[in-house]
Parts: sequence; structure tokens; C-alpha cells
Amino acid sequence: MSSDDEFELFGSTWTPREDVVRLHALRGPRAGASGRATSGLLGGRLTKMLSGRRIGGCASRGSAARAMSADGRQRVIVKVGYANHTPRGGGAAGGGGKLLAHGRYLERDGAGEDGEKGQFYDREHDIAEDATDRLREWSEDDPRHFRMVLAPESGARLDDPHGFTRDVMARIERDLGVGLDWLAVDHCNTDNPHTHVILRGVRRDGIELRLPREYISHGLRESAREVATDWLGPRGIEDERLARTREVEARSLTRLDRMIERDLDDRGEVRLQRLGADRDPAIANALRARARELEKQGLARETKRNVMRFRDGWKEHLEARRSVDVRRELVRARLYEPRMGVVRGEVREMGPRGEDPDRAALVIDAGYEGRILLNTSMESLDDLQKGSLVALHPEGRRARVERRAFHPVHEQVREIADTALDRELDRLSRGKTRELPETENVDRALKDRALAHERGGLGDRDGDGVFHFRDGVRDRLRQAELDRLDRETERDTLKQRADPSLTPNDAWKVREVVELHAGPTAVLERGRSFALAPVAPGETLREGDRVAFRQAREIGRDIVRDAGRYVAKSVSPALEVVRSLGRDVGRDR
Repeated sequence: MSSDDEFELFGSTWTPREDVVRLHALRGPRAGASGRATSGLLGGRLTKMLSGRRIGGCASRGSAARAMSADGRQRVIVKVGYANHTPRGGGAAGGGGKLLAHGRYLERDGAGEDGEKGQFYDREHDIAEDATDRLREWSEDDPRHFRMVLAPESGARLDDPHGFTRDVMARIERDLGVGLDWLAVDHCNTDNPHTHVILRGVRRDGIELRLPREYISHGLRESAREVATDWLGPRGIEDERLARTREVEARSLTRLDRMIERDLDDRGEVRLQRLGADRDPAIANALRARARELEKQGLARETKRNVMRFRDGWKEHLEARRSVDVRRELVRARLYEPRMGVVRGEVREMGPRGEDPDRAALVIDAGYEGRILLNTSMESLDDLQKGSLVALHPEGRRARVERRAFHPVHEQVREIADTALDRELDRLSRGKTRELPETENVDRALKDRALAHERGGLGDRDGDGVFHFRDGVRDRLRQAELDRLDRETERDTLKQRADPSLTPNDAWKVREVVELHAGPTAVLERGRSFALAPVAPGETLREGDRVAFRQAREIGRDIVRDAGRYVAKSVSPALEVVRSLGRDVGRDR
């Protein structure tokens, strides 16, 4: 059992998780502990309370779900976790240090309103001047501490977050029948203001605090909802609107996405007017707005007027953006440091880190170096997915993430395309240094890919067992993938493939950018014509961008230029310097 276990309760849709069972273990007396820490009277009172009208009047989970579906009370996210201060097996070091570190994190600059430093408060003081001393005392004397997050759905409407938190904590004391010591800090640096509470693991009467399972799984959330309703009134139209807006703009998987999935046909398409046609008009409008938002995020595109096609794996891509639990990852992974140099690996986890929407965490499997955790930005994850191959390059005190392959290696083994595996096999056949990660998955995929090519007559092994492609094979594989995209685009748009070299100065519009095995490729359109162009690493093309072709005469390759910048990669190893829109574009070697 981890010393940092956590689960979340939201609105009326609570689902049991293993973490609940773990926390339930705290109810029974541990070896050597006083039996006074757990009260049968308290358990009976809680059972009665949980089955009565005081917190909803529902005795069974099924009836609770039905009753709460029309519940007019405010909704509140409640997260509960704990950290033991004494490690298993004894020893001096433990979670006490974690408590002090957690306190410093909660008080960091930028967490409070208007960007100022967060300030701890308690039941009596708006500023707890002795917060650090109290946390140190708790870490030294107590067996554990509890961590709570209170996030009312409409927290932005609370005019006194301190008062709300005090009322919630007073309600918890009344429910449990015990006095509690706690410190709290409000965080206002996100779209939804919320409060972090550190709850001491010892009651005010000196007895070890134990939280009954029934109260954690239901009662705590219900009490918070009742307090929020007292403060804000019944949940109304404005609360619903704010909640839907957050779901529409979310970068991770939401309830709206699951509704959209049910309306898609076998090709992953849906007409916008049919989204949520059998639902409340407000929900239907939110679904259409969500579809447009996913289009902006590159997970869907409009194939015909008001007809959206969703990218293969769009739900998995959203799911991969879920927040990474950095504390748990650090148990299994090492934090990347510049002194490690270039580290190559496969993406295992990626997503937001903490509460700052611009901060992210990336976890890679680096083979014999193990799992590596990199603190980075959300922007650096834009062109990655789970299974992508990357290289981390030290840059000062940070690292730059270089993508080596978008598609996971298991998808590349049987693909009719010039894949990252093919490029690696070709490099190795010419005696060059390996560029892909040296992981078990990649090693196995390289062997399987070479074997598939041998069986297909696309290559042979020399006397040393090194695989070599036959002449022209990689070009044919690359062209086969482009031909597929060509046919699909012609079928979807009813437009004809054009030769941009015939009209090199005409403007084109980016229809979409497709992640081919050969690299990101822009689908461009102009009138009744379309064209394809590979996009250069490090450059970004968005749907709707205006671009133009220029001809590199000595090389004979088409290059896409966006506002004078080189944004497409020539197959040739070098490009001549060409002027575009009055700006020089440097030679690519």
C-alpha cells in the first residue's frame, strides 16, 4: 500500500476504487494501538446517518443514483488522501518530510488571488502565522496526516472561501462527533477555485484520528454539498452553464465525449445537427460546441459542411492527457537531470502536472536506464501520444523533447509505409549509430519488421546477419502511404490532386495535418484541387492556415512556405537559399 493514496468523489457519480478499500484499513485498530481510537457508537451513528434523510435519504447505491440525478444541491469535488509519517519497517525518515514539503508547495507564489503567495488559515485566523511550526510538530508527533481538496463546481461564486471551508470542517466535526485540527489554503490560479486542507491525524482530544469508510465514500461529499447549497442556493441554470463550458473546453476526456462517441457511425463521422438530437437542447448545443473544440485540438475535421470525422484513437488521445500523478511516478521513475545527457525512450505517461495548465509531466521507458520522469510544458506534448518514441536533450537546466516517431512500434511492424523502424534498419545496415531507444519493445519490433520484409522479398541479410533493403523499396513504401492518403482525400473532398509546380505562387489553405509514418503531412486545398506536402520538424501548421509553394529549382522538390518560413521538409539532404515574402530561409543540411 502506498503511503499516498487518493480518490475522488464528484457530484452523484461516485464509483468504488481500490483506494477506498486501502483507506478503509485505517478503521480497525492497528497492532498495539488503543481500542479507543475506533468507536462502535460512532460507526453506528454514521451508519444510521448515511441511511437516513440527513444526507439524501437513500439507503442503497442504486436508489441514491436515481435520487441524485434530479438533485438540486450544489456539486462539489472532494479528494481525500493520506501520508504515513513512519515508513514500513521502521527508520527515521518518513512522511513527515512530505508534510513540510507539501505545505511549502501549497504556499507557493502565484497560488493565491491576483497571483500572490498562498496563505494558510484555520478555524479562527485568516492568516495562520505559526503554520510551519504546527506542520513540523504534526510531522514529528503524529502517525499520519490527511489531505483534502474541496472544489465547489461554482466556487468562483463564493464571496468568502474561508467561511465556506470553516463551515465544511465544522460539519465534518459534527458528523464525526470529534474535534479536528486543520490548516487550509485557497488556490485561485485555475479556472475553478478550490481549497487544500491539511487535516491532522490526531483528534483534539489526543486520540488518533480514523476516518470511517462510509463517511469517506459518501458522507463527506454529501456534507460538502449541503454546505455549498447553503452558501450558493440550489444548483441553477448558471451553474449548469458554467459546468458545460468547462467540459466543452477541456483538453481531457469528458462526459460530452462519451455522448459524442455513441452518435458516431462506423466511419467515425456524425452530422452536427444529429449530435444529441434526442437530448435537452442545452446538452445538444454543448455537444456541437465540443465537436468544434475537438476540431481545434486536431482530433476531428469537417469532411463536408457540418459533418465531422473524428481521428482514429481520439478518445485514447484525450484519455492520455489526464493528469500525471508525479508523486506516484517518482516511486518508479528517476527525475531527468541535464547531466544524464541525451536519453531516448518510449512514452509511457504524459499529461498535466499540478494545477498550472501549462505545466506537464512526461514519463518514458529508457530501456536499461529505467523509467525517466521529465517536468516539461504542455506545448512539448502536443505532437506525442502514448508509445511515441522521443529523445530528451539537455538545454541548460531543462530539456528539449525531440520526437523520433509518433506511432508506437507495435503499429509499425506490419504497416505498408516507410516507418521509423525502416529508417533505423537502413541506418544500421550502413553502419551508422542507432537513433531509436534501446528498449525491449523496439528491439523486438526491429527484428519482426526485418523478418516481415524478408518474407515479402523486400530485403535480405548479409553474411553477418545484417538486414539490407533492396533498391527502391523504401521509396515504394513511402509512396504507398502517400497514395492511400491521396485516395482518401479525393474520396472525402471530391477534389482532384493538383501539381503545385504549375502554379507556384498561388495561395493554398491547410485542410488538415495527418500523422503519416513518413512524418506529419499537410493536406492543402485550393478551389477544386488539393495537394500534399510534408511538414518540417519543429514547425506547426494549423487547419485554416494560408500557405504558398515555392520551387527549389536545383532540387526539384516542392516546399511549403508560411509567412516566409520554411515549413515543409524536402526529401533532398540540402536546400538552396530561397527568398520568400522578402525573407531569407536558411539552408537545411
